[in-house]
Amino acid sequence: MSSSQSDWDEKYRLTAAAQPAEPASIVRELLPLLPRGPALDVACGTGRHSLLLGARGQHVTAVDRSGAGLEMLEARARAEGIATRRINRLFVV
Repeated sequence: MSSSQSDWDEKYRLTAAAQPAEPASIVRELLPLLPRGPALDVACGTGRHSLLLGARGQHVTAVDRSGAGLEMLEARARAEGIATRRINRLFVV
């Protein structure tokens, strides 16, 4: 089922006050095995995996069609002291 950008924006706005989603357990489990080079997070949503990788010093390119999700990612990164650079609807963490 396909969802539009406005559908995803609305979903993220409705959940903005909730506790941010934790990284998937499989990502946490495999994290020690992942190389520390640049990473690409496609369909990043609010950036739960981008922030995890960025916190360990990796440069992450986070891409999502939802501007609201990316805004939440930017705010969370700022709160966690992770530098970001926004390129239109693209973040480099």
